[in-house]
Amino acid sequence: MFERGPIRWSPGETPNPQWARAKAKHIDGNANAGDQHATATLLPKGADRGIVLVRGFIGEGTPLTNAIGEHRKWSTDPEAGAKATFAWDTATGQVGVYVEHSCIQGTGWCRDAKPLVRTQHARVVDDSTAPTNEYWVEPYGDGGIRIDVSMVNAFVDAPLVETQNLGRINATFYVWPHGYDDKNRNFTGFDSKTQKDKFPSWEVLRYPRLKENSGGLEALWQATVWQGATSDLKAPQHTCTRIGPDTAPVDMSCA
Repeated sequence: MFERGPIRWSPGETPNPQWARAKAKHIDGNANAGDQHATATLLPKGADRGIVLVRGFIGEGTPLTNAIGEHRKWSTDPEAGAKATFAWDTATGQVGVYVEHSCIQGTGWCRDAKPLVRTQHARVVDDSTAPTNEYWVEPYGDGGIRIDVSMVNAFVDAPLVETQNLGRINATFYVWPHGYDDKNRNFTGFDSKTQKDKFPSWEVLRYPRLKENSGGLEALWQATVWQGATSDLKAPQHTCTRIGPDTAPVDMSCA
């Protein structure tokens, strides 16, 4: 596992409430009504780098994305709305997967999230209407994680042309330790790379278990990539990368 020395200790360290919220919602908790949730120890135990969230969400924009999306931009809230959230506890190797139900805003019409299935078929990039949300998680490199996901809209089998033909959300994410600051004896975050559809938006965050002091940072950005158009779900994928410590800027470079 990735480890190069002692992590800097601060006498004012205090528990991070956002770490606790991320763990309670995505790893330890149960699914809310209409949602899907699964958790398992899928990775080896490692140095405690906090909880890493990788989540895809439909951001605000067009009338369609406003109708079916999360009505937000970037958020450090560990419980912010998302189509799918992967939460990795780097200390225990536990991974939680959470998929939310879908609603058409302003209509009161909601549908339960389709069943969550752990299968290597999640690596297959296709746009079938199979009513399952597929995922696969495994170790990557030296202390990292690989996430494969193939998600379907909950309205895929509803009598709405706009949602029936959207296609699946297909993505593969690789997240691995960026490095270690020998001078300050401190971990410096995670690097990220993804091969994915250009829709929706994705964000990667890290929540340390302890803050350096009562006013310390509770959430650290690792990577972000904004969405294209819904039609991009059926277009060729792109590759996005962000290599650097967990400080701004964190926009991924895509090609």
